[in-house]
Amino acid sequence: MDADKRLLQEVQNGNLKGVDEALAAGANVNGSSRLSCRPLICAARWGNCKIAKRLIEKGANLELAVTDETGFGGISPLYPVGSNALHAAVSFGVEVGMIRVLLDGGANPDAQDIDGCTALANACSVLDPDERLAMVRELLRGGATAFSKTFKGTSPAHFAASKGDCRLLELLLSEAPAMINHVNDDFGTPMAFAASTGQDKAVSFLVSAGASDEAVLSHERGSLFMALCRGFTNVVRVLLSSPEALKAAGGYDEIRHAMCWAMQQGQPESLRLLISVGGKTRYWSNQLVLVPGRLSDNQVEVPALQCAVCYQCVESTKLLLEAGADERFLTNHKPADLLGAVGLLLDAEDRDLQKAAEIVRVLRRAPAFRARSWRWPGATATPPVDAGSDPGDDAATPLGAQIFWPAGRNFFTKRFEKYAKK
Repeated sequence: MDADKRLLQEVQNGNLKGVDEALAAGANVNGSSRLSCRPLICAARWGNCKIAKRLIEKGANLELAVTDETGFGGISPLYPVGSNALHAAVSFGVEVGMIRVLLDGGANPDAQDIDGCTALANACSVLDPDERLAMVRELLRGGATAFSKTFKGTSPAHFAASKGDCRLLELLLSEAPAMINHVNDDFGTPMAFAASTGQDKAVSFLVSAGASDEAVLSHERGSLFMALCRGFTNVVRVLLSSPEALKAAGGYDEIRHAMCWAMQQGQPESLRLLISVGGKTRYWSNQLVLVPGRLSDNQVEVPALQCAVCYQCVESTKLLLEAGADERFLTNHKPADLLGAVGLLLDAEDRDLQKAAEIVRVLRRAPAFRARSWRWPGATATPPVDAGSDPGDDAATPLGAQIFWPAGRNFFTKRFEKYAKK
């Protein structure tokens, strides 16, 4: 066995005496390019601080990195080319002491791998939240910048948000407050990352810290869109929980888009939350929503009820009718043919005959549903107030979705005053 190979073997075994003997026998402290892993990277991967210190004392290059994707000496899963000792220490969740040894030895805290990930970015993705926080603190102490980004523009705050780590977000944003609304190359903000992984607490924290999706709304990459696409009703609830949260998600303009997404994804509970905003259930249930055209890439506006019918959303169709949607709307000055629109936006293989039959039965009972829409207190047809202001007495919270804004006190008085005058 040559000296370089023996050195790597002794590092893997954690044998400090063997490391000294291999170095004394002429082994290169940086190992050999013929081997898939460098001695210092291997020591960092196993968290052996004594061996790492000895290698650094002997002149090991802290920036030498993995040059192929066989892993760290064949002893680990694949890691990106360009990962150095600091990346290894963080990625394998070793003790913070190893990070300190490498940083004190002169390691560059902002070195990037082939994807542009720094040790700080990797630390934000560690599974254990306490280890994650300790590593990030140590890296920041050692000079890592919270403004760093991968080659796709993803920041440490994005990674922290996807883990739902509010403590970590608070720490990172205290170092780099401008990153709260940073948009990566895929048009994702930290808040959208949190929403896409169902991290409702992180979404709530970011809203309170001033996050906004304004810069990504035109690309359909906002938090509300991501939550609906991934089926996270808990996040939808948070984003609609107050005027401030709704404004951060795009305001009332996003509700109409979100209603269509909820129906496309088959999420009636999310649709219930959306049409409950501000207590304006009848207003929202009769809104026009944008749907993709069948014959072109252009979007067309159709009533929400027609959207539900076109996507064969049985529960959403019932919900909209109960909320006050009127099936008697006109298209091109003619009564709409809702029965002929059942499943219209689905491919032939995706259409369900049983669902289609159920929707037809529901539509034929539409007058009965409309008569029952009194179950939604305050279900007015007037538009809601501005998302940034207090809706006050003009808004009421619908039954079954009591998460929104203060309920009106005059509902029954207004609804039944005509009977009181008789």
